[in-house]
Amino acid sequence: MALVRAFRALAASAILSVHVQAFDLSRHDQVVSYWGQNSYGATHDDTANWQKTLSYYCNDNSVDMFPVAFVNKFSSTGGLPEINLASTCNNVDNATFSGTKLADCSALATDIAYCQSKGKAVTISLGGAGGGVGLADDATAEAFAVTIWDLFLGGSSSTRPFGNAVLDGVDLDVESGTGTGYAAFVNKIRSLASSSSKKYYITAAPQCVYPDAALGSAINAANFDAIFVQFYNNQCGLNNYNIASDWNFGLWDYWARFVSPNSDVKIFIGAPASSTSAGSGYQDPNTLASIATTMRKSFPSFGGVMLWDESQAYVNNRYDTSIKNALVAAGGTGFTYPACSAPAFVSGTSYTGGSQVSYNGYIFQAKWYATATPANDPNSDWTSISACSGGSSSSPTTTTTASSPGSTGGSCSGVAAWSSSTVYTAGNKATYNGYLYTANWWTQGDLPTGASGHDMFSTTWLPACLGRRANFSLLDSSVRTWRPKAVGARRFASSATAAQPSAGSEASGADKAASEAAQISADLANTFKLTDADRTRLKYQRNIGISAHIDSGKTTLTERILYYTGRIRDIHEVRGRDNVGAKMDSMELEREKGITIQSAATFCDWNGLSPVTGDTEKFAINIIDTPGHVDFTIEVERALRVLDGAVLVLCAVSGVQSQTITVDRQMRRYNVPRISFINKMDRPGANPWRVINQIRTKLRMPAAAVQVPIGVEDELRGVVDLVRWKAIYNKGEKGVDVVVTDDIPDEILDLAKEKRAELIEQIADVDDEVAELFLNDEEVPSVILAQAIRRATVALKFSPVFVGSAIKNTGVQPMLDGVCAYLANPAESVVTAQDTKLPVSAPPVHLVPAAAAPLVALAFKLEEGRFGQLTYMRVYQGSMKKGQFIFHGRSGKKVKVARLARMHSNEMEEIDEIGPGEICATFGIECSSGDTFTDGSTTFTMSSMFVPEPVISLAIKPTGQETPNFSRALNRFQKEDPTFKVHIDQESKETIISGMGELHLEIYVERMRREYNVECTTGRPRVNYRETITQRADFSYLHKKQSGGAGQYAKVTGFIEPISAEELQETEPNKDGVKGLAFHNAIMGGNIPHNYIPAVEKGFYEACEKGSLSGNPVEGARMVLTDGAYHIVDSSELAFRIASILAFRDCYKASKPIILEPVMTVEVVAPAEFQSAVIGGLNQRRGTIIDSEVREDEFTCIAEVALNDMFGYSSQLRGMTQGKGEFSMEYKTHLPVLPNVQKEIEEAYKKTMPQSKK
Repeated sequence: MALVRAFRALAASAILSVHVQAFDLSRHDQVVSYWGQNSYGATHDDTANWQKTLSYYCNDNSVDMFPVAFVNKFSSTGGLPEINLASTCNNVDNATFSGTKLADCSALATDIAYCQSKGKAVTISLGGAGGGVGLADDATAEAFAVTIWDLFLGGSSSTRPFGNAVLDGVDLDVESGTGTGYAAFVNKIRSLASSSSKKYYITAAPQCVYPDAALGSAINAANFDAIFVQFYNNQCGLNNYNIASDWNFGLWDYWARFVSPNSDVKIFIGAPASSTSAGSGYQDPNTLASIATTMRKSFPSFGGVMLWDESQAYVNNRYDTSIKNALVAAGGTGFTYPACSAPAFVSGTSYTGGSQVSYNGYIFQAKWYATATPANDPNSDWTSISACSGGSSSSPTTTTTASSPGSTGGSCSGVAAWSSSTVYTAGNKATYNGYLYTANWWTQGDLPTGASGHDMFSTTWLPACLGRRANFSLLDSSVRTWRPKAVGARRFASSATAAQPSAGSEASGADKAASEAAQISADLANTFKLTDADRTRLKYQRNIGISAHIDSGKTTLTERILYYTGRIRDIHEVRGRDNVGAKMDSMELEREKGITIQSAATFCDWNGLSPVTGDTEKFAINIIDTPGHVDFTIEVERALRVLDGAVLVLCAVSGVQSQTITVDRQMRRYNVPRISFINKMDRPGANPWRVINQIRTKLRMPAAAVQVPIGVEDELRGVVDLVRWKAIYNKGEKGVDVVVTDDIPDEILDLAKEKRAELIEQIADVDDEVAELFLNDEEVPSVILAQAIRRATVALKFSPVFVGSAIKNTGVQPMLDGVCAYLANPAESVVTAQDTKLPVSAPPVHLVPAAAAPLVALAFKLEEGRFGQLTYMRVYQGSMKKGQFIFHGRSGKKVKVARLARMHSNEMEEIDEIGPGEICATFGIECSSGDTFTDGSTTFTMSSMFVPEPVISLAIKPTGQETPNFSRALNRFQKEDPTFKVHIDQESKETIISGMGELHLEIYVERMRREYNVECTTGRPRVNYRETITQRADFSYLHKKQSGGAGQYAKVTGFIEPISAEELQETEPNKDGVKGLAFHNAIMGGNIPHNYIPAVEKGFYEACEKGSLSGNPVEGARMVLTDGAYHIVDSSELAFRIASILAFRDCYKASKPIILEPVMTVEVVAPAEFQSAVIGGLNQRRGTIIDSEVREDEFTCIAEVALNDMFGYSSQLRGMTQGKGEFSMEYKTHLPVLPNVQKEIEEAYKKTMPQSKK
C-alpha cells in the first residue's frame, strides 16, 4: 500500500505538466459528489462495495469536486474540531492529536494531491445531519474560520488532519440550528484567502425549502461560489418535479441572479445517488438527466448536479458517469435565453392552475387558480419554469449600443426602454417597469431590477419617474432597493438580514439597523406622499373610544352621541327598562345587568363647530364604546390600541376612581390623546373642580376646564364655552336644539373669568406661544388659545375638560365639537411597524396613511357572527377592497376579503373599499387578535396589544353528558378573549377556566348556557398562585436508562438562581402569564452537542410549568447550564429534556422556594357613616389601607388585599353598609403568602397527589 501511495505521489508531481480539465464554475456541466461518510456501507452489508479511498474515484472525469464529509463537531477538547470520515478515519479507530479529539488522517494527503492533480477540487464539508455544529456569535465564527484555515486550507498548524495537503475550499452542510455566525465565517475565510494566489471555493448545501432555516441568512449575506440545493427528503424534492406548487428551482435561480451578493453563483441540483441514499427524491439516471438538462437550458444559474454520495453513485452502475455524460451532451458553456413564448401576464385576469405567462424575464406557471402578479416568492401563486428574454419581438443574438440621453432629471421622457440585446455602458439610462435606471458599468442582458446583489443597475430618481405602482417591498431581497443616485454605491439586500454583529461591533450593527429602518421610513414617505384627497379625508376623520370607570355613564353618553348625529331614531336607557336597551349594549346580558361586557364599534357624521373659524365642518367619526369593569379590561386595551383619540368620562361626584387610573395607564401605553368629560353634573354633590384637581394630581395630567356649568345638580341647564366665550344651552325635546348666545349669566360670570384665566395659565405651561403672551401680560386671543389646546392635546401634554350630563341631555354636542376640534386625526398619530426583514433590534418603521401605499392593517378584535368569524380591523396604510387577497403577516397565508362592512353595534353596513385611518370588519378570515395583514408586498408587522394575566380560576363541567357544544364554546371564547384561558388539570382531569375576576368567569358560564345551551356547574374559585425561588441552588444530574436497544443518556450540570426584581419587572409574561424565566448556556467547548441545548432549555421551561409546593407555575428563575456529558449512541433530545426536568426538580427544594399570591388594589365607595366598618372589614381580610378620602356624605377607601381574602366580600359589604356600598378591584402584583398560609397550601396540594408522589 505504501508503494502504491508513493507511486501516486510521483504520478501527481509528473501529471502537473499535463493538461487536465479543472473544476470550473463558469461551466454548466459540473458534477459534485460527497465522499467520506460511506453512505453505501451504512445501508448494505457487502463490505466489498463499501467506500473506497478518495483517489479511487478520481481516475476519470465523472466527478469535478469532492466535498470531504464531515467536520462534525466545531469545538471539542483542546478547542479544536472533530472530524468523522466514517470507516476511513475517525477519532475512535485512528490516532488523535495530543490533548484533542481531532483524528490524524494524514494518510489521505497523497489521495488529495492525486485528485487535485486530476483537476478535481477537494473541499472540507462542515456539519452534516448530526454532531455538535453551530456558532454562538460572529466573534466565535471568525475564530473558527481561522482554525479551519490553519487546519485544512492555506494556513499552518502542527495538527493538520490531512498533513501537508491544502484543500480547495469549504462547504457548509448545516442542517440544524440558526444561521448565526456563518456569514462572518465565510467573510473571514474570504479575507484570509485574499492574499493567496490559490483559488478557494466556498459552497453550501441548503434544503430546497426556501429560505433554508439554517443557512438562509448566511447565503443572503455572504459570497458563495456554488449552492448545492438538496432536492430530496423535502416536499420540493425531485420526486415532485412535475408538481408546479412544489418544484422550485426557478426560485433558487432568481435568488442566485438577484438576491445573492455573488450574481455569478451557480445552483446545483442536489440528488440522491441511489434509492438507499435518502428517504425520498431518488430518480433513475435517465429521469435525473432529463430534469438536469431541462434546467440547464432554462436557467442561466444552473451549474450542474450534486450527488450524495460517491460510494452509492459508483456502485449504482456508475450513476455519476451517466449524469456527467448527459450534462456534457447538453453543452458545458454559454447560455441562450429561451424566448418569452408564453402570453404576457395581464393584471386583473384570472388564471387556472397550469396556465403559463411571461413576466419580468421569466415564464411562470400557475400553481392553482391565480389572479395575483407572478413573483419569485415561496408564497406566490406562481412558479417560474424558465428564464426568458425578448419573445417574438426581439432577438437575443443581436446587440446594439445604447446612447446617453441628454435628460439628467428624474423624468422618463425621452429615455428608451431597456432591451436585453442592447449593450449599456456606465452612465447609460433605461426605463423598465415604470422606473428610471442608470447603469453602473458595462452590461448586457442583465435586468435592471435594482435587486440586491445585482451589479449592473441602481435605481435613481424614483419618485419622479414612477409610472405606476410597483410591487412594493422595501429592502426586500426579492425586489428593488430604492436609493438616491450615488456614485459607486452598491448595496445588497442581504444587509437587511445580515448575521448578528461580531463582538465589539454591536453598536455599529445597531446603527446600521437604525439607518436601514430610517431609510425605509424615508422611502415610504417620499414615494407615497399624501394626495389632496388623502389629506382632506384624514383631516375630517376621527377614531375615538369612550372609556371610564364602571357606571360613569359611557354607554349613556354614546347613546346621546348616536342620537344627536342621526345614527339612531330614539334614545333608549342602558338597563333596557323600555325593553329595548342602549344601542351599543346589544348583548342580552349587558341589558340585564346594566353593564358593558364587550366593546362595540359604530360610526357617525357630525357637523363640528370650529373654535378657530366659527364655521361648521362635516366630520366622520368611528366610535368604540368600551366596558368600565376591570374584569373586561382587555376590551379597553384592544380598543385603545387602534384609536387616535379618546374621551375619558368621569363622574362629577366620584371623580377619579380605580378603573379611571387603569384606563389612564392604557391610554399612555398606546399614546392616545384624550379629552375629559365630567358627566353626571346633575347629581347631588357634583363638583367638577375637585375632579379636575384629581386629574392633575392622581393621573398626573395637566388639565383645565374649557367649559363652566350653568347651574348645578338639578338646576343644570347649559355650559359656558371658555374658549369662544359663549353660553350654550340645550333646548327642545331631548336637548336636540343647541342655543348659543354671547350673554354669560351674571351668577357665573366671575367664575367663568377665573376659570378662563386658569385655562390660559395651564396651557402656558405646555405651549410656548401662549406662554410668551402670558408672561408678557398680553391678551390671548380665542383663535390662538384654541390652536394651543389642540397642539398640547395631540402632543399628550394636556387634556381639555368638558362638563355636562348625558342623562339630562346637556353638554353632549359641545363635547362632540371638542372631539373634532382638539383630538388627533389619523395623519397626526405616529404609527409604526416592524420590518421583519431587519434585525429584531432595529427601530420601527413609520407608516404613511396614504391610500396608494401598500396595505398594512391590524386585526384587533374577533367575534363570532351569524356569518362566521367577524374580524375587526384598523387600516393604517393603503386600502382594502372587497374581493382583494391579503396576506397574514405571521403565517404568510393568503386569504380573500369576501365581505367588508362598517359596524354599527350588532348591525353592519356593507362597503366595497376602506381606506387608511378607518375601522372595518370582515368575515371568514382565520386569525388571532393582534395579527397584521398586508397586501403581500411588504414584510411589516405591527406590535400587538398588552394582555394582562388571569388572576382567578375555577373548575367547570357540563351538567349531564358532555356535548360538542361545550368544547366549541370554550374554544370560541378563548379565541375572542385573550384573557380567558382554558386548560385541563393533569391530576384531577378537570377543565379549568381562568380569567380576570369572578364576574368575568360568571359571564362566560352564563353565555355558555344561553348561546350554546350548555348548563354547567362550577367549583369554588381558585386563586392563581405562583411559585418562585429565593436563593441559588446547584445541580449535577445524570439521566441514564437502558431497556434494550438504544437507551437514554444525558448529564447536565449547572445552577438555578432567582432573577432580580428589576429584571422581573422588565420582562413580559409568556402565553401562560408566567414571567421572568430565563435560560443561559455557559458551556465552553462541546461537552454537550449544540443541537441538544434547546432540549435542555425546553426541559427547564417544562419543569417550571408546575412547581412542587402547590402545583402552580414557577416564575422569577434562571437556569444556567455550565457542563454536561453525552453518549454518542444513547443521547437524544428526549434524554436531555428529561435530564433537565429532573435536575430542576432535584435542586428545587435547595433553592428555598416560596408561594406567591395575587394582590388586588381594592376601591370601596360608601356613605361616610360606614367608614369605620368598611376599614375594619378590610383589616379583617389582611388588607393594607393605601388611601382614603372623605367628601361631604360619602368616602372612598383604597386598599391592597390578597385575592384569596376577597371572596365573599361583596355580600359582607352590602350587609355592613345597608346595601349602599360598592367596590371594584384590579390586579396589582404577586407577593409572598404568609408562612402559615404556605404550609396550608402545601398540605392541601399533597392531598391531591397520588400516594406514590407524596
